[in-house]
Amino acid sequence: MFRTRRVTVGLSAAIVLTAAIAALVPAAGLGGTDGATAQKQVRIAFFLGSLANNYQRAQLTGLRAGAAANGGVVAKVFDSKDFTAPTQVAQIQDAITSKQYDAFAITPNDGGAVTNVIKQAIKAGIKVACISANCGPDPIATKNQIPGMVTTIALPFFKNGQMIASLIVKACAGLDPCNVVYMPGINTLPLETARNRGLDGVLKSHKNVKIVARQEGKYDLGTARSVMQNILTANQDIDVAASAYDVMTDGIEQAIKAAKIGKKVKLIGSGGGSRAI
Repeated sequence: MFRTRRVTVGLSAAIVLTAAIAALVPAAGLGGTDGATAQKQVRIAFFLGSLANNYQRAQLTGLRAGAAANGGVVAKVFDSKDFTAPTQVAQIQDAITSKQYDAFAITPNDGGAVTNVIKQAIKAGIKVACISANCGPDPIATKNQIPGMVTTIALPFFKNGQMIASLIVKACAGLDPCNVVYMPGINTLPLETARNRGLDGVLKSHKNVKIVARQEGKYDLGTARSVMQNILTANQDIDVAASAYDVMTDGIEQAIKAAKIGKKVKLIGSGGGSRAI
């Protein structure tokens, strides 16, 4: 089986989050120890979509390393479990009310939905950094949208969609039609909306590329495998299968191997996972 895999959002979570915490911790008031009395350890709350997602587990690993290197501690991880925006908003609100944290690191499920609670956190003196996706109403923006935030280190999901599309076009060269399966994560998330916009904007000018199926894989290997199995039950004439996340591409690969469809399928992943590299 031919694999086309490329690092399309290949920033190391550890590097990204060390940078974020290096910004968060001094901003939260940690003094140096050279002749001065060290101030209290900065307590960081981390808000994410799902710890079942290995990309976000990698973010937590990076966050903890960055905090330890800069004099902070990840005091609590708030897991919304299923990338649900209202759950995350409520968790941030509760964390503000508790007055137990000096800084927030947020991987937003919906950047627009968390805008007001972030403003409340800043008003309460809590330092805020957003990572991976942007916090604010514009899912394409990569800079701070909310005044008073310490930093934003966001992945360019619109551009990521364009990059996935460019790999699809490359994989489809010489095929007309080229039958493609594309698997997004969760389409209701603003980051996925931005990625889909980027992908569709590129593909619309390549008439040989035919998306024969587009179904959510929920950023999960088992779900992606099951979805791909159903797709192959209806249509095994597939030339390229791409996804928004390497782990979903692993599930796609498993389904294709099990189906024994008798032709090579080019696989495209996104995220820069170690197996993909």
